[in-house]
Amino acid sequence: MCSPLTSCNPSLKSIENIHYQDLNGDDFLDVLVPLMVLPQNEDETGGYFALATVLNQPGQLPVHVDTTFLGMIYLVVHYDDWGVALGFATPWGDEERVTYSWAASGVIEVSRALINLDEIPFPSDRQQYFEYNLENSRFGDAGAVDNPLVLTQSLLESDSTQNHYSNFDVLSADNDRMVIGYGQKRLGDDSVYRLEFVPDGQQWRIDWIGQQFSCQPGRGRQAWHSNLCS
Repeated sequence: MCSPLTSCNPSLKSIENIHYQDLNGDDFLDVLVPLMVLPQNEDETGGYFALATVLNQPGQLPVHVDTTFLGMIYLVVHYDDWGVALGFATPWGDEERVTYSWAASGVIEVSRALINLDEIPFPSDRQQYFEYNLENSRFGDAGAVDNPLVLTQSLLESDSTQNHYSNFDVLSADNDRMVIGYGQKRLGDDSVYRLEFVPDGQQWRIDWIGQQFSCQPGRGRQAWHSNLCS
């Protein structure tokens, strides 16, 4: 079951908790309360997000000092009792990385920068990818191979068009698992793949594969995400 604050979206689950900290040095814990307006459709990502600051004072009722409306948040990267929230927002269509600090006067914006779409990420969290069902995809028919890099190239370069560039990267490798990242940028929608291989005798076979997308304008979000472009 999804809680009223998580919107059935794994990337937003870190904002569901109330946080406590003594902000003004009076030995009483003050409160940071997350507030969220959920999308009407559970399949939609994101939610309109705000943070309310409430001070607890000796001998008095709690005092609400500030509610900061943060707009549309797609991903909260860091959110804890030390009062720092880092996330992605799209207030006017361009996705940004925004950092906030928590003080007795409320939530204070520390920095704001547009996301650099030229940076191709390969996050390790599987929930940040569109996950393929290997049994029902072309990747499941690949079988065991001697060289996972060669297989990755043969599987994914077939999707390429003339106007594109791509890069491969061995993200990690040991005796039990090899992880390969593949990024593809082209005139249309861009893609990031994460392929995880496990030993199969003396060879390797695909154990898991996920994909991220950066959609062209009008087809979805431009920042890297796990939703198919429209």
